[in-house]
Amino acid sequence: LSLPASAIESWEWDLDGDGEFDNTSQNPFYLYSEVGTYDITLRIFANGEYVENTFENYITVTDGSNISGNLSGIWDESYNPYIITGDISITNNNQLYINPGVEILFEEDSQLLVSGLLFADAFEDEPIIFTSENNWEGIRFTNTQQNNVLKNCEISNANSSAIAIDLDSRVEVSDCLIYNNSSSSLAAGINVDSSDDVIIQRNIIANNTSSSATGGIGCVASTPAIINNIIVNNSGNFGSFSLKSGSDVNLINNTIANNNSLNEMLIFNSNINIVNSIFSFYNNFYMNVGSDVDATYSCIYGGFEGIGNIDADPLFASPSAGYGTVFEGL
Repeated sequence: LSLPASAIESWEWDLDGDGEFDNTSQNPFYLYSEVGTYDITLRIFANGEYVENTFENYITVTDGSNISGNLSGIWDESYNPYIITGDISITNNNQLYINPGVEILFEEDSQLLVSGLLFADAFEDEPIIFTSENNWEGIRFTNTQQNNVLKNCEISNANSSAIAIDLDSRVEVSDCLIYNNSSSSLAAGINVDSSDDVIIQRNIIANNTSSSATGGIGCVASTPAIINNIIVNNSGNFGSFSLKSGSDVNLINNTIANNNSLNEMLIFNSNINIVNSIFSFYNNFYMNVGSDVDATYSCIYGGFEGIGNIDADPLFASPSAGYGTVFEGL
């Protein structure tokens, strides 16, 4: 980012603070092998002259078994497991890339807060695991317009929303297993608040519990795309969805079954459009307050007015033996 952008002749970096230059590329890569805090010096040459600047304590390298505070960089499975001992943050303009196979263990009450970029993109047979042996407070995206990605991740044992997306954040949650999480006032699986650029697709959201909200997905003043998810064996006041305060949601190709609640959904001053989905529920379909509910080409237990809707046995191949979190939904 140094200036003049088109006239720099060379770059020299001292990346470990030892007074010797280590790298001469414009955008260097450097692997730190020792825990510590490092000064960074950059010297640039242009028109036969040079300018040099040192940033003191610019890089902090932490022990993978005792991680807290601000984060950036790349995490690789070679250093598994990563032990999170306090709250961790990816601040604005910082980036954390997590490679396939990484295991992240959170100690009690710790949380991952993302205001920059979190890119956790894995494979089905080599997922990224976020969990705790006790309880942690989940992943919270807040006011980040970066292209955040959680793909092929397993997220479990959080005691607040497993994934919370707030304040106009941009996030894609795809192909994840989100299970055995709990909450009180927020959705236990995924909670979206005042955010529209959110994609929730091809996830299994199962065996989550909320004491006063929904075990599945909650939306407040948001318009996420919710596509091809399996939402099963959750428990709460509402089994699968809580949509409030002007949310406008399209539910496309979702399977919702065996959740344990008085009402499968809460729809409060919001709009919901259900297409090509299956709802097989325990009690009532929804609680509706000042909202519009449309459904087409869907299989809904008890029947529902709309083009192409049916009420029939969904013919699940291997459903759980019963409703709620006491039965295995995965």
